[in-house]
Amino acid sequence: MLLTVTLPMVNPFMASGLVQACYLAPGAQVVPGTRLLDFKVDLSAALSHDCPPISFHRLALRERAWLRRLLVAPGQDVAAGAVLALLSTDPEESLEGTEHRPARCSIAGILPQPDWWAGGAG
Repeated sequence: MLLTVTLPMVNPFMASGLVQACYLAPGAQVVPGTRLLDFKVDLSAALSHDCPPISFHRLALRERAWLRRLLVAPGQDVAAGAVLALLSTDPEESLEGTEHRPARCSIAGILPQPDWWAGGAG
């Protein structure tokens, strides 16, 4: 069976998410808890705020499958609800099939770990 992964709507004002990192390559086997990608949501255009209304999220998969096609790359701005990846329950399954369903995923808010102090902590 084919499975689709879409960019989840994490806030009612969210129009899109900026892909920050992709952790898998096509052909990779996925098990529950495997991280697929990180994305950033910036609500600055929708909400006025005293600080930037930006949040970071990780999308992880909750079932066994194989990543067949990754349709996004880091740095890409993706509309909410857009398809990010295609998976299959069989590694050799044709991607031309019509039977598909959404993949089971989890979304977690994360704190980015920028390299603020190059050279390590002092």
